[in-house]
Amino acid sequence: MRKFGIYVHIPYCLQRCTYCDFATYERSQILPSEQYIQLVKEELRQKHRAFPKQELNTLYFGGGTPSLLPPSQILTVIRELANKGFSVGPATEVTIEINPATVDEEKLDRYLEMGINRFSVGAQTFNDPLLKSVHREHSAEQTRQTLALLSQRKVNFSFDLLFALPGQTLEILRNDLEEVVRFRPSHVSPYCLTVPEGHALSKGRPLEDTQLEMFEMIRQTLVGEGYERYEISNFALPGSESRNNSLYWNDDAYWGLGLSAHSYMPES
Repeated sequence: MRKFGIYVHIPYCLQRCTYCDFATYERSQILPSEQYIQLVKEELRQKHRAFPKQELNTLYFGGGTPSLLPPSQILTVIRELANKGFSVGPATEVTIEINPATVDEEKLDRYLEMGINRFSVGAQTFNDPLLKSVHREHSAEQTRQTLALLSQRKVNFSFDLLFALPGQTLEILRNDLEEVVRFRPSHVSPYCLTVPEGHALSKGRPLEDTQLEMFEMIRQTLVGEGYERYEISNFALPGSESRNNSLYWNDDAYWGLGLSAHSYMPES
């Protein structure tokens, strides 16, 4: 059978980041998460017949910040999927997006027991003024603590790096990269800030030529550390490419569950 994956959208956040245009909300502004999870499970029950029953190649909990939810709520979705024929096996890549300071050792243990084996860390930068400028709640030190926990437990994790922010310089980015490679994530996703003209973050950004220099710095640094560029803006150590990302690039089927999630079935 062709590879098949499931994406589950969790729209809860501590805050709305200035640059974010995803379907996410401050968790106090929408219905309680237990009600949302019940709706996801109802969607699952109504639509499962449209997709092939098989062991999943990848299961991805994105958002938002899924790590704000109690692990038990994530587990109920995994179990409901299994009940409908979409099982998680030893070969399944199971990813959850987390933000720094939202996972402690106890929660990490629970995730691992549930079969989650990949963690996508929305760190963005180690520069505290830049974090504040885009309304991120965590600090650089909390990022270091979270990455240290993941590294100590030897789990598979990815790092999100945001660049071309207002006030960001090549030196600031170089410092970020030095810290990133020190923690040695298996996967790095650099994102160039993309905002419309007139947006609050459109002022004071590096010039386009500098943005190109920034990406070239990222590329050279990561390639020099043994990472391979396998997408336009994703780098992985050999064998650690994101299966969730690869589904989209390789024209494989996927089912999106939850608010705003998209599904795709190839014609052949």
